[in-house]
Amino acid sequence: MKGLLRVNPRRLPTEPARAWMAVCLGAILAGVCGCPDGGPPKATGPIERENPMSKVVGRVNANSAWLNFVLEAHGEVKAQHMKPDGKPEPFDGTVALIYRRPRDLAMKIERTLGGNVMQAGSNRDEFWVWKKLNEDVYWWGRHAELDPQAAAKLPIRPDQLAEVIGVSGLPTQTDPQRGPRFDVMAEYYQLTYYASDRGRSYPCKRIKIDRRWPYLVCGVEFLSPAGRETAVACLGAYAKVEGNAVLIPREIWIDWPAQQEYLHMTFNAVQPYAQDPARVFTSPRQLGSSIGKEIRVDRQPAPTADQP
Repeated sequence: MKGLLRVNPRRLPTEPARAWMAVCLGAILAGVCGCPDGGPPKATGPIERENPMSKVVGRVNANSAWLNFVLEAHGEVKAQHMKPDGKPEPFDGTVALIYRRPRDLAMKIERTLGGNVMQAGSNRDEFWVWKKLNEDVYWWGRHAELDPQAAAKLPIRPDQLAEVIGVSGLPTQTDPQRGPRFDVMAEYYQLTYYASDRGRSYPCKRIKIDRRWPYLVCGVEFLSPAGRETAVACLGAYAKVEGNAVLIPREIWIDWPAQQEYLHMTFNAVQPYAQDPARVFTSPRQLGSSIGKEIRVDRQPAPTADQP
């Protein structure tokens, strides 16, 4: 398999052989199968010769550094969610996205025929998802105290959404336990990140970087401790923001395989945000809005002696 998968044993955390075999198999299949349903338009042109991690990550971060302003994007969305009766409901709509590095984000999705479907956002301290399908439900929590098991029930994780935009920046150093491990695949480079669950290390995220121009992030996968894909994102159709050098993906597809839900976004208008973003990145809860059923998905502080 020379040229398809390269592994440096010194960068691997200790884990059961069966789990490692699953990682390898998943990586190989990803190289063959690509994104679900074809995904966004793929980059064209020749595949470059193998480069080291420093250069691969450096190019992505150099592009991200050009995003030194608040970004505004508008477009169309095709999506599917599961109704309470377990039946899938596809719909078309519009999407509006405002983003500031590294994780200030506000997104709103509306049906084409009218009606606010969902809002999701993130700021320095907390994240939120406000879903208005069937009933108003508002999930929120603090980044520093995220409970992964509770967050897995979110319709979409804003912290993950900030990553799949592809311009949040990548680490330049690796950690023996958390990674990322750097692999060279047939058509892309792959960074694999690790987390721990009950003392066992497992791959929790894979970032794919295209070996074709513009050599930027083309996919992000989030995995459960059992190795299942919880969210799969594909990015494509990179283009410059008018008047700026940064390249932004104009198509982002996100699929949640277990829930049979998806969100396929095509942005046709991308430009710097011209207004004051202070309130944009303030959550509806912080603004005092009526938010309906409220669900916290973080590890809440233990009660003090003055609290029950």
